[in-house]
Amino acid sequence: MDFKGHCLQACDQVNTWVSEQTEHKIPELVSPEATDPDTRILLTSAAYFKGLWEQPFPRKLTRAEPFYVSAKKAVPVPMMGQVGQFRYAKVKEAELLELPYRGGEVTFLVLLPPAGAGPELVEKGLVEGQFEGWYRQLEQASVAVNLPRFTVSAQVDLSPVLVRLGMRLPFSEEADFTGITAAGPLALSKVVHRTLISVNEEGTEAVGATAVFLGARSLPVAFRANRPFLFLLRHQATGAILFLGRVTDPQAKG
Repeated sequence: MDFKGHCLQACDQVNTWVSEQTEHKIPELVSPEATDPDTRILLTSAAYFKGLWEQPFPRKLTRAEPFYVSAKKAVPVPMMGQVGQFRYAKVKEAELLELPYRGGEVTFLVLLPPAGAGPELVEKGLVEGQFEGWYRQLEQASVAVNLPRFTVSAQVDLSPVLVRLGMRLPFSEEADFTGITAAGPLALSKVVHRTLISVNEEGTEAVGATAVFLGARSLPVAFRANRPFLFLLRHQATGAILFLGRVTDPQAKG
């Protein structure tokens, strides 16, 4: 498409496709302001995941409770609750809880730092490659879970991140995209990434499900995510992390 004369139409076409691929959760990925007359190619991709908990949180147990965004500040959030058999571990840097989705192909992991410590402690462990060691310590346990209902989203320009990781050539004058098109010379100018994840009683979307409540046979471990934490979606067969995020304020809109 000729972006010089049809910038608005190009963005509409891209955004319509992205919206369809993400079940209308991401209605806009690019804007006319993000392109310019020198734009020749817009390459887009979309990933959409929808999962229902293997063991949903009963809505009748959701209560407004404080979430401590800092040591001195708390905000009221809808806190979900249930007791069940889940894989749990406690290491020096965090408590880990794994909540499976139906089918067992993907799980949701919460990494909760100790009280008084921020999520940076857990992030440092992830950077240093400690996650797999933590994950191997997960064991089945009776757990009383309290987890806030939340929606988080982010839009990031990945260009400087990719350059720092070593992907410099595609952004330089030496870039070679002749395998894609003869309309060169071309170089990457921007890489925009947008993501959104919503967690509620049923799973990642508000879709009806039958609630199952399992009583504990013994005194359960208390897992109370009432302070900033990290979460990730893990593909069980490969160990791949599909999504990774941080919740510092469940009320935040962006």
